[in-house]
Amino acid sequence: MITKLVLQFDNFELLILFAVAIIFFLILLTDIKKQGRRMTLVNPEIKVQLLCEECGFKEIRDFKEGDYISKKPGDKCEKCGGDMYIDIIYSISKQEGARQ
Repeated sequence: MITKLVLQFDNFELLILFAVAIIFFLILLTDIKKQGRRMTLVNPEIKVQLLCEECGFKEIRDFKEGDYISKKPGDKCEKCGGDMYIDIIYSISKQEGARQ
């Protein structure tokens, strides 16, 4: 008779442990779903800064395939007509809901 009570108590502990594990799993699952909604992939805007070799005038334009630093794309300076070369390539990340 005593052994039956002990076995029932062990089953009760196992049942509580199982319930706690299920609750923990459900909390973890809902947190993962929330993170999935928060994580969005955004393509950054890639910009190129052109610099005049003669007067130092700077111009910014969108990145074109094949651009690299120190490349002379054949653009002419608006001020002096000198040759421009790519000085800097950088990206601008867009943040959703950001105040400007």
